[in-house]
Amino acid sequence: MNKKFTGFLDKELTALVREEVIDCSSAERIRNYYDIKSAKNKRILVIFIFGLIGTLFLGAGTLLLIAYNWSGLSRMLRTLISLAPLIISQFLNGYTILYKKDSLTWKESSALGWIISLALSFALISQTFHIPGNFERFLFSWLILIVPVIYFQQSYTAATAYMAGLTWWLIYAVDSGAGMTVFSFWTLYALLLFLIYRIIKNKKSHILQTIFIMSSLAALITGIALTMDYGIKGLWIVVFSSLFCTVFLSGKIFYNKLPLSISRLCSVMGGLGLSGISLFLTFKSSWRYIFQQSTISTYYISRNNGTIVALDIFLALILTAGAAYMLYSAIRKGPFYSYSFGVMIIPVIICFFLAMINVDFMIPAIIFNLLLFTIGINRLLAGIKHTDAIYLNTGLGITFLIIIIRFLDLEMSLSAKGFSFIFAGICFLSANYISGKKKKSSYE
Repeated sequence: MNKKFTGFLDKELTALVREEVIDCSSAERIRNYYDIKSAKNKRILVIFIFGLIGTLFLGAGTLLLIAYNWSGLSRMLRTLISLAPLIISQFLNGYTILYKKDSLTWKESSALGWIISLALSFALISQTFHIPGNFERFLFSWLILIVPVIYFQQSYTAATAYMAGLTWWLIYAVDSGAGMTVFSFWTLYALLLFLIYRIIKNKKSHILQTIFIMSSLAALITGIALTMDYGIKGLWIVVFSSLFCTVFLSGKIFYNKLPLSISRLCSVMGGLGLSGISLFLTFKSSWRYIFQQSTISTYYISRNNGTIVALDIFLALILTAGAAYMLYSAIRKGPFYSYSFGVMIIPVIICFFLAMINVDFMIPAIIFNLLLFTIGINRLLAGIKHTDAIYLNTGLGITFLIIIIRFLDLEMSLSAKGFSFIFAGICFLSANYISGKKKKSSYE
C-alpha cells in the first residue's frame, strides 16, 4: 500500500483519537485493516527497553562498587550505604512527579529503580544486622513492599516485575514446602486486581499494559497449577479447559469493550491453551495416565488436604460456570467459526465423567480427535470464505496436525510419511497463495 497514504491515515487517526472523535480501539482496528503498524507502540517499546537497560546498569554498577569495599566498612557506614539507594530513588521519583510526570521513560524507569532499591536496601540491612530469614521470606516481604509503589506511580513495568516475582516466589515456596502458600499467593495476586480492572475499563492500552496483562495471565495459570491439590484425578482437565475457554471467549465476546491488543492476547493465549489440552487428550495413553497411573498429588504442597480438595471442586465449578456463560454469550453473538475453540469445554466435561466411570479410554480419545478435526475444517473454510489468513492457517495447522499424528501412529514406511509431510506443505503454500491473490483482487 502507498506509504504516503498510510502515513497520512496514521496521522489523521491519532488526531481523531486526541479530539475524542473516535476511541482508541476503533483507531487500532482501522490501522489493523490497512496493515499500519503504529509508531507509538514502537516508540513506547524502545523507551521501555532503553529505560530498563539504563536502570539495570546503574543498579549493577552501584552494587559492584559497594561490594568491593563492603567487608572493611563500619556498621554505621554500611547502614547509611544500605539506605542510600532507597533515598536516591525517592529523590528521582520526586523529580519525576514534579517535572517529568508526562514522560513515560522517567515514570517507568524511576518506579523500576524504586522497587530495585527496596530489594537492595532490604537485603543489605538484613546482612548488616544479621536478621534471620531465607530467600522465600525475603521475596514475600519485597512483594508486599512494592505494592504501594505500583499504585503510587501507576507503573506497569513495576507491576510486571511484581507478577514475575510472585510467580518466582510461588515456585520457590512450593519446592521448599512452605506453609500457607495457597492463601498467601491468592492474597498477593488479588492486590493488583484493581489495576487490571482499570486497564480493561479504560479501553486504552499501550504495549507495557499488554505485557502486564500477559504476565498476569501467566501468573494466574501458574498459580492454579501449583496450588491445586490434584486429589481428584482428572479434575485439572476441567479446571484448565474452563480457564482457557473463559480467557479465549472473553477476547471474542468483549472485542469492542477491551483494548484491541488485550482482546487479541486473550484469544491467542486461550486458543493455544485449549489446543494444547485438546491435542493431549487425543491420545488414549493420556487418559490412561491421568485416571490410572498419575501420582501428581504427592508432589504438591497440600498433599491431599481435605480443605484444598474442596477448594479445587469449588474452583472447577466457578470456572465451568464462567466458561458456560461465555459460551452461551458467544453462541448468541457471533458465527461458529469465531468461537469454535470455546465449545471444547462441553466434550471435556462429558469425557471427564465418562473416564470417572471407567469407560474405555479409546472413546474420549476418538471424541477429541473428531472434535479437533471438525474445528480445523471449520476454521479452514471460514478462512477461505472471508480471505482471513489467521483462520486459514490455524485451520490448516489443526487439520494436518491431527492427520499427521494419526499417520505417525500407523505402521507406515518412512517414504510414505515423508510424502505426507510434503503434501501438507504444498497444501499450506497453495491455500495461502490463493487467499493472498483473492485478497489482493478484492482491494483492486
